[in-house]
Amino acid sequence: MVRQSSKQAAREQICEATFAGRFPAGGASPHSGGLGSPGGPGGGVSCMGMAVFLEGAKLSAHLEVLSGGGYKEEGDLAEAEDSDLLELGLKKSELKRLRSYLAKVTPES
Repeated sequence: MVRQSSKQAAREQICEATFAGRFPAGGASPHSGGLGSPGGPGGGVSCMGMAVFLEGAKLSAHLEVLSGGGYKEEGDLAEAEDSDLLELGLKKSELKRLRSYLAKVTPES
C-alpha cells in the first residue's frame, strides 16, 4: 500500500470538506485540465487539480470562491477577465501572482 504525504492528505481533506456532495469524483491530474470536465477522465470534477494548482501559485485560500465563481480548471483562470477575479476577492498582487504562475506552467501554443 502506498502511503500519502501529509500535504496530500490535508489537500484531500480540504477538498472533501469544501466540496462534499457538490461534484462526482473525477480523475484529472494537477496540470492536465485541473478540475476536469464532463468529458474528461472519470466524467466528473476533481477538486485536487485546482487545489494543487492554486497551492503552487500560493493562492489556495481562494479555492472555494474561484470554484464557486465557475472557475473549474486552470484554463478557465487563464481566460478570466482581471475585473472578474478582482470582484471575487483576489487582491491585485494575487492577480499578478496568478498571471505569472499561469505563464510559467502553461505550455506555449
